[in-house]
Amino acid sequence: MKLKDYFKLKPGNRLKLARAAGTEAAYLSQIAGGHKIPSLQLARAIRDATQGQVSYDDLLPELEATP
Repeated sequence: MKLKDYFKLKPGNRLKLARAAGTEAAYLSQIAGGHKIPSLQLARAIRDATQGQVSYDDLLPELEATP
């Protein structure tokens, strides 16, 4: 699931997720909007904090193009 969709399903969790992932809510908004791409470390933290609902494929589009 895309991060943007996760926020739609779980309104009000942006700050909670940011804290769990060790980042700022504003930065998560930039990622959700497609303006920033998270580091692998942050993508892992987001995946873990969302219990896998948001996956690497949803966060790191350049990995999809890698054979």
